[in-house]
Amino acid sequence: MKTTISMDKNGNKVVRLTFTGARGFSIQTNGNLPETHRTGKPNLQEIRAYVLQYGTHYQKSVINQ
Repeated sequence: MKTTISMDKNGNKVVRLTFTGARGFSIQTNGNLPETHRTGKPNLQEIRAYVLQYGTHYQKSVINQ
């Protein structure tokens, strides 16, 4: 899993997750990932916990690889 923090076209900070051999996805950080939003560095434990709680079946399966 590779993570990148960037801004979307509306100016929202997002963390983009990419995976080898699978489609990636992004999560808006403000409110959803407060530690990652505040520090500007991906907090992998926070990201994993968020996806396991709120992610789709696909996102949960990819993050557990």
